[in-house]
Amino acid sequence: VGEERAQLLSNLAACSLGATPPDGAAALLHAAAATVATAAAGTAWLGLMRRLRTWHALLAAGSLGFAIKAANKDRAFGGAAGTRGLPLPTLALINSAAGAKMGEALAASLREEAARRADGGEAPLEVVNLEDVPPREALRSFGERHPQYRVLVCGGDGSVAWVLGEVEQLDAPYRPAVAILPLGTGNDMSRVLGWGKYFRPQSLRARLAALSLSRVALLDRWGLAGSLPDGREQLVMSNYLSIGVDARASLNWARLKAAAPALFSLRLLAKLWYIVLGTPELLLRSHRDLPSRLTLTCDGQRIPLPRRCQGLMVCNTPSYGGGSDLWDPTQGAPLPSRDRMQTEAVPPAADDGVLEIVCVTGVFHLAQTLAGFSNAVRLAQGREVSIEVEGSGVPLQVDGEPFGVASSGVSSLGPFSLTLRRLGTSLMLRAPAGGIDAADGEAGPSAVEGAMADGLISHEVREELLEKMARAS
Repeated sequence: VGEERAQLLSNLAACSLGATPPDGAAALLHAAAATVATAAAGTAWLGLMRRLRTWHALLAAGSLGFAIKAANKDRAFGGAAGTRGLPLPTLALINSAAGAKMGEALAASLREEAARRADGGEAPLEVVNLEDVPPREALRSFGERHPQYRVLVCGGDGSVAWVLGEVEQLDAPYRPAVAILPLGTGNDMSRVLGWGKYFRPQSLRARLAALSLSRVALLDRWGLAGSLPDGREQLVMSNYLSIGVDARASLNWARLKAAAPALFSLRLLAKLWYIVLGTPELLLRSHRDLPSRLTLTCDGQRIPLPRRCQGLMVCNTPSYGGGSDLWDPTQGAPLPSRDRMQTEAVPPAADDGVLEIVCVTGVFHLAQTLAGFSNAVRLAQGREVSIEVEGSGVPLQVDGEPFGVASSGVSSLGPFSLTLRRLGTSLMLRAPAGGIDAADGEAGPSAVEGAMADGLISHEVREELLEKMARAS
């Protein structure tokens, strides 16, 4: 009897400590009751053991209630663990000319936030106007004072590409991740990374808070080498390039903005001017001879252009011209274009080392694709793309920045040739899965930064871990 009673007490003690057997707490209580019945049978202690059984049962029930409460508490703590984040210093680089002059008002708001953080002893926020200080100088100065930090680019796709180029040129072992606050016209990179298509001033605090909850992402960077317009020999592309009808509209738009910036004081007006400047091509069809003047090669294979092709696009990201999916992998557009792919297509991604090549048959087809009613004609996918254009007058734009803005007309644009090859990847920050207003995020990137801050991992290991996280997400 004494041994069996000792076993009963041991079982109940185990229950109170949360050591529930595989069959659950109910099985444990039944086993204990069976032990009591065996111990009491045929002994003089039957009454005492009955009282002990009642008391132990109450003790076990209380222990079970405590275990349930503790489990719920643990779940609550577990849900909040991802929201803490590492309070990294933030360098905000603002293109004050972007976003219909919204940059100036944003800079003032960010400086107020920086002062508040300084008074509260929070992670520093430094605001730099790119019109006053070039990004390389700002990055070098901030990096000397803060061994770990993040960068927030406040501007359009051109500003993002500019800053990414300077980050890649940093002579420092630490490479900061880059987030985006969209101030441009198209904001395609911001759309791809989940930061939205435009910025509302009332969302500033939420956007800054979301930085600590953001996910890490990778962006392929592509080098253009060859004989480019404006005497250039090399360039780096992040989003896309276009040749022909779309590039012509972009060139006219950029020239008008340079000549009369007041006409672009509102984002809606900026988009409207793009439509107005592209409409004459409905009649002019200036690039109807593009198939005979452009030679396209993808991964060593010559790709013929459709007879009616008037514009060619090479895309790294799935967002083009302000959120349009020219590739349309699901063929979900109401008026899908014919697929001229010679091989099976793979879903596009910004970090897969593969470019998507498409074309449009004119300005009306371009308008349909940008409006989502159709998709571009899919030509090829590849890891190396070469383009050669004969004769003059064919415009080229890269990441929304056309060549030849300073000249007049298009006749000054001479023949050009280029080859696209992947240079590497940039480390980006993607918005939390729940959006900029999310209350929770991934703890992995913050844990990696914290491990490096504690001296547990090196710069090289940090980058390797962050890249693995980006590819796994």
